[in-house]
Amino acid sequence: MSSEPVVGDMSITDEHAVVGGKATFSDVCQPFLKSRDAAILVENPKTGQIEGVITLKDMLTLIAAGKNPAKEKISKYMRTKVVEMGISTPLSKALRMMAEAQPDAVVIRDPNGGFAGFFSPDDYREATRRLESHQMIATRMQKSKSALGDARNAEADDDDPAAEQQSLLDTLLGDFEEEEPDPQGM
Repeated sequence: MSSEPVVGDMSITDEHAVVGGKATFSDVCQPFLKSRDAAILVENPKTGQIEGVITLKDMLTLIAAGKNPAKEKISKYMRTKVVEMGISTPLSKALRMMAEAQPDAVVIRDPNGGFAGFFSPDDYREATRRLESHQMIATRMQKSKSALGDARNAEADDDDPAAEQQSLLDTLLGDFEEEEPDPQGM
């Protein structure tokens, strides 16, 4: 079985844009036209660090308050609870970190510390499904490996080699029995 999926296996290069803190709301509308779940990551131009995030909800709140998007700097309204993690972080650890920290944004860094991407809410949902699938497959494989080992170590029935082969096939395939057709029809 392959190892657990990692953050870098997710689609972390979409659903975001990176801008400087002097950008206005009207400067960053384009990503929201592509995806309502898009995020605008606000980068400090001196350090290269992501300092905050703006979402469509933030923009709508600004507009609802009667503010002019062309004049309002996003750095004034950005949310600043940003969590960073490495691109090779296992999904189980990443999901646990996100559940505990409940960040506004999750920034993914490459092995050299450079910006590699953004872990979006859609990525979170997909990661949960992917991790559950991985764990289910790993469990099934372990059960099959154990059953095959037990079958190999059991005494072979010398009288019926076909029965032994069928037993091994049943073990490999999950011992599914074929359903009998309903004699009464549907």
